[in-house]
Amino acid sequence: MIRKPWLSKSLSVSISEEKYTHSFIRIAVIVFALVTCLLAFTLNILFHVGGSIFGFKLFHYNLSAIITENQTDIIVSKWYYFLWIIVFLWQMAMLGYGVTTIFRKSSSDYLYKYPPIMHWFIYFNVSISNILYIACMVFWSRNLFLIAACYAILVMLGLEIAGFLSFFKLLDYQRELYYTEKILDVWAVRILVQNGIFLFASWLFTIFLVCLDQTLVVHMSVAKKISHLIILGIFFFKLLVYFLIENLFAYKYCKFIFTPWIIYALFLYDTIMNQALILNKPLSNHSINLTQDNSNFLKTNTSFFAHAFLLAILFFFVVAKIFKFFWCECRRYNNYASL
Repeated sequence: MIRKPWLSKSLSVSISEEKYTHSFIRIAVIVFALVTCLLAFTLNILFHVGGSIFGFKLFHYNLSAIITENQTDIIVSKWYYFLWIIVFLWQMAMLGYGVTTIFRKSSSDYLYKYPPIMHWFIYFNVSISNILYIACMVFWSRNLFLIAACYAILVMLGLEIAGFLSFFKLLDYQRELYYTEKILDVWAVRILVQNGIFLFASWLFTIFLVCLDQTLVVHMSVAKKISHLIILGIFFFKLLVYFLIENLFAYKYCKFIFTPWIIYALFLYDTIMNQALILNKPLSNHSINLTQDNSNFLKTNTSFFAHAFLLAILFFFVVAKIFKFFWCECRRYNNYASL
């Protein structure tokens, strides 16, 4: 019998070639990301309720006082700010999944090392993002709105870079994960990691809008109506750019991302409902003269319809995304079926 050496070869690494060794630096990065997430979660509680750490008052004003004392036309309910609980619980679930990869193995190494679908830079980026977010809260509590807005937008951009790195890594190693029967890991990365990162980033973008609006009105003495239009213009530009990137230039990466649309819809819905409530107040107050009523009505009515217009655009973008998803998936299924 002639022995054929190539028959002994396998697509995976043989038992004799397996080298399952831990990288303590990478483990430290994962643990550090989890610690910064828990720290940001704890300090967020202090920021909302007001409090001190060992007698040291880190936040000068709590969030409720900041919103009450710095009124603008971008009116967001207090419940919206408590979405941070969902944001950080999702982040904890993402990092919890990352911790499990320390103890699980792929075909050739521990899962947190290979395949690098959870790249160390993602954990590092999340850690830095949590630290910068804490700084954002500190400056916000001191009414330094411009600095807080800068930190918020930096965190958002950093998270989006980490999100796209996750897209590239998952696409590179997705087929290998399928071959090694790690389909659940593919979906864990899509739902927990990628959607978690963009959930955090989109929520911070709305915080950036609020801080920027407070900067224009409080520190730069811009009229509330003008500031409102500037903020809505920035929001519309963000929606348009994000929609084009997601559906035209990076569809294969972003087709399973849904959390930003939920955050943006909640933000617009909350502000439009508050605009509707304000719109009814002048009409119910009969002590004000008719001219003043009409003036307030027209001013608030403009804001109301601006928010309604943006909400309609967002609804159109979401419907277009869903339609394209089902259209592309049906075509892909038909192509596979015809083979």
